[in-house]
Amino acid sequence: MMMPNPLKSLLVVSVMLVMAVPAEAFAYVRSITCGDPPNPFQCEAGETSKEIGWPSSCVVVHLNENGTGDVDFTELERVSPVALEVWSAPECSYFNLVYGGLTNEDRVGYNPNQTNANVLVFRDTNWSHRGGVLALTSVTFDRNSGTIVDADIEFNSQDFQFTSVSSAATTQIDLENTMVHELGHLVGLDHTPVEEATMFASAPEGEIKKRSLAQDDLDGYCAIYPIADLAQARSCKTTTVGYYQKPEGTSSGAGDDTGCQVLPLRNAPGTSLWWFGALLATGALLRRPRRSR
Repeated sequence: MMMPNPLKSLLVVSVMLVMAVPAEAFAYVRSITCGDPPNPFQCEAGETSKEIGWPSSCVVVHLNENGTGDVDFTELERVSPVALEVWSAPECSYFNLVYGGLTNEDRVGYNPNQTNANVLVFRDTNWSHRGGVLALTSVTFDRNSGTIVDADIEFNSQDFQFTSVSSAATTQIDLENTMVHELGHLVGLDHTPVEEATMFASAPEGEIKKRSLAQDDLDGYCAIYPIADLAQARSCKTTTVGYYQKPEGTSSGAGDDTGCQVLPLRNAPGTSLWWFGALLATGALLRRPRRSR
């Protein structure tokens, strides 16, 4: 009998539609390792679904040095730490996302046999995923414990125009708005039915309200990383930051294309509403991708 690979990654998709349910009846949603029907990725016999989260109080995220032609690089270096700080600022949590600086790493996923980095990377060319997809966050975690070991965010700057200007045209995508939402998946949150929340599953072009967290986002985030658990851990003085050099002998590579897809829904003349894909999947070490718009 063949034994299962303990490092197996599985990438599959389920689109979450939530508009028909009153938002007031729900709260935040945490990402889980597996689920029951109608979740297509069911827990195995005897397996208990677990909520995922990082084991440490400080997680370092790097920006790929290639940037994007859409936004001046100095703006990218400004926006990235700002978006990370949105998730570090809440006083109800001990958790911190730390800007680690630049990297030449552009691979997505986790290799247990070498060093890894959590990266923000733009795909101005060679977007290998399906069309109509704005961004994808891949989270790798241990199915047995729910412990996150790696997370990477890809932005589809090949097909969409990003901007850092608050008065974005209706055809432009606000970078900070998108990045803050994607970082919510990185910390372990799923989509919420609360329409005003950053983790709500859709956003019109030019939207900027997801730049800041709503109470629903705070409730979920601080439930995962409550200050009462580790009150002294808000300091990240011992965290190593600086340029991350990807391991020698590795090639460039995007995440697997078998992930969440997002399609535009035309709700009114002249407006585009984009849905964030929601993924439910299971694997020993599982990479969870989310394409978002």
